[in-house]
Amino acid sequence: MPRKPRIQFDGALYHVTSRGNARQVIFHGDDDRERFLEQVGERVVSYGVVVHAFVLMDNHYHLLVRTPSGNLDRFMQRLNTSYALYYRYKHGRPGHVFQGRYKGLLVTDDDYLLALTRYIHLNPIKTRKWRDEEAKAKLAGLKAYRWSSYPSYAEGRPRYPWLNLDVLHHYGASPKRAAARYRAYTEAMVSKKDDDLSEALKAADAQLGPAIEPSRRRVASPPAAWSFDQVDHIVAKHFDVEAEVFKLHGQSAGEAKRVAIALAQRKTGANLEAIGNHYGGISAAAVSMNQKRLRPLDVRTLDALIKANS
Repeated sequence: MPRKPRIQFDGALYHVTSRGNARQVIFHGDDDRERFLEQVGERVVSYGVVVHAFVLMDNHYHLLVRTPSGNLDRFMQRLNTSYALYYRYKHGRPGHVFQGRYKGLLVTDDDYLLALTRYIHLNPIKTRKWRDEEAKAKLAGLKAYRWSSYPSYAEGRPRYPWLNLDVLHHYGASPKRAAARYRAYTEAMVSKKDDDLSEALKAADAQLGPAIEPSRRRVASPPAAWSFDQVDHIVAKHFDVEAEVFKLHGQSAGEAKRVAIALAQRKTGANLEAIGNHYGGISAAAVSMNQKRLRPLDVRTLDALIKANS
């Protein structure tokens, strides 16, 4: 029987899971996990997707992914293929690395989204190893686990440039408040049933004092994309140059053009070909390589521009 086609459309949000073949280990050590996350970052740039949350377990991983261009299959195929090539070479193990095709569940409800991020982040202490441990030990294990987006949520700032923390808008009006409320909300669930949302929220507010009304922004709906003109205007103003120089072929605009292309990749939702056409007719490969040419100062400028204009 043929497999049903996935529901894919621009702006869709998915809970993605992929497991090792026959549930075998796919991450043997920190070097494997670091390599996988590097590849996630590379694929985010190449395909223009948005990653809101993740966790890496020994034999599987979870991602919360938005696809502004409706291209989940292409993103996941490339991600799993590139990691499988690395894995077979590194560990000398031929054959399939992943068990069939990935699972991708469409997320359309904000209440489910909030429960889902907690579920993803609590995965490390839901294993057999932690089943009989006291809540205090589980909490310590959750805090110590490096290979998820939970530390970024708990701090209110992304540890990876490709990680998007828009989900925190549901928890508070400021990054500090939202992170503290999310942290208390999630950690309260360590000793409770996963569906006991209201009690966990009361516990969080009891620790933090009177709650500040969270943002009404709906993360389950796609964020508004920026236009190329908006990107060009923001970058040109920052660097005090004419926006038209970004459309000229070549590197005469230097740092400003590197930042403009990178900002377009992050905020317009356009594919690499469209971005290349706008910025002087460069190839999709050149657009992808632009990310690797970014200097530390470029990245800081990029982050500052996004923050100032969001």
